[in-house]
Amino acid sequence: MAGGGFVVAVALLWIKLKKNDAYRESLVAMVGDSVFVEDADRVADLGGVDRDTAFRLADQMRRAETLALTNNYADMLEVLAQGHAGAAMLDVYPDLPPKLQDPLLLRIARLAPPGWENVAWEAARHGDTHLVVTTSRLLMAAQFPAVAEHAAEWLETASPRLRASIAAGCLQGDNPSHKARSLKILQELLESSRPEDYLSALGALEPMPHPDLMPLVRPMLGYENVKARALALAIWSRCSQTASDEAVEIIDRALSDPAHQVRTAAVRAASALPFADMPVFDWLSRALQDTDYRVRATARECAKSFMPQSAEAWVEALARRESDFELQTVMISELSASDIDNKASMLRQVSEKHLHHARDKLLILQNFSTLDSVPEPATQLLMRVLREEARRHLDIVLQILGCLDQSRQMRYIRAGLASQNRQLWAQAMESALQFRKESPVFRELAVLFEAEREGVALAGEPPGGRRVPNAWLKWCQEFGSEWLAECARYCLGNGRFAT
Repeated sequence: MAGGGFVVAVALLWIKLKKNDAYRESLVAMVGDSVFVEDADRVADLGGVDRDTAFRLADQMRRAETLALTNNYADMLEVLAQGHAGAAMLDVYPDLPPKLQDPLLLRIARLAPPGWENVAWEAARHGDTHLVVTTSRLLMAAQFPAVAEHAAEWLETASPRLRASIAAGCLQGDNPSHKARSLKILQELLESSRPEDYLSALGALEPMPHPDLMPLVRPMLGYENVKARALALAIWSRCSQTASDEAVEIIDRALSDPAHQVRTAAVRAASALPFADMPVFDWLSRALQDTDYRVRATARECAKSFMPQSAEAWVEALARRESDFELQTVMISELSASDIDNKASMLRQVSEKHLHHARDKLLILQNFSTLDSVPEPATQLLMRVLREEARRHLDIVLQILGCLDQSRQMRYIRAGLASQNRQLWAQAMESALQFRKESPVFRELAVLFEAEREGVALAGEPPGGRRVPNAWLKWCQEFGSEWLAECARYCLGNGRFAT
């Protein structure tokens, strides 16, 4: 259950069941069936949950088998039970396997519920090496006595991971002698030629960067070791001492790295940079079109950090990226979830532009078919791209309609219109035309879908007029995607069309 349907369901529960135990049971059961992320802020507006319900929700973590599911429960607790989230997570923490304890501990340390240090320390004594390293670093930074008293001993341990972790924690503490020794240890590890040493130091510094070590971390952006490059990017982005133009160069190079781990780290690094006037949409667009699904997923996850902050900036960005379909799709989702006051009006304007571009591209496509000559292979390719882009414009219009109206009926209509089944499409369109508020849009969609799928002739002239292919090709260069523009340039370069 996701989107508006989930919000409506929770709202109904809130109204009907808030004053009795059924509310608690229903919410817990609902979360057990489907954990939400994107609707969390809207659901939070309905109000928070009490301590008992928070602990009941946290109890579901004991049955979570994956990190993603555990994180989703934790996200929900932080939104709906802000005053009880830390204590509720801490309650279930000892019962989780180490692979889930390790990432959850970072949240618990940030929320800092009373007694978290003792619980974490006790769990670490029975956990794996990775959990011990993470716990010791966090507890050292928090100056937990049971760990602090072992600091001098652990700073000399043979394990580079534990040594680096304790050193990174000591750098956040108040003991001058420990800080001086820790800085020297991390310097030695970073300067070591052994991957185990410098990767241990980088891994410890990633969540706790230190500016004095940046001169040693900075060169590792170009290391041969893939993991070292990725970790160095993460540290550099959180403790950057470079100018903005050099930052652009670093991110550009990292986004072209052959390793997906580095490109993924580059997306996260770009989202964390404090500089203004960065080419953030160029970076996000590249990441959204990356050949690796992990890079694309990270781009979608971090997209909010790249988005404009004002209505004017939103209008400009959406207009400049009309034919960057992957980016436009993400931007529309982010705009819909934003707090911009006139976002509904802005979305309708974007929808109108996409309808207009879909019509123009279909008109050009149909008019190419009426020319006397048999289309060259390059022209045939251009015509296929025109059809594909027209369809993508229509898909974005459907997405915007879903953002404007998140009812179940609208979801059915969008699914039917996106279907290749002619009968489902007709039924969906019949229902769509009953939406008075959106009926003009749906009427235009009906005409354009018929033209795109069935080849039904459209009324009107293509941009530039009839039988002027050069004008059409120039229009494609200006208003098409990079791919369509390249096809148009190739066709113009052949010089086969009369002016």
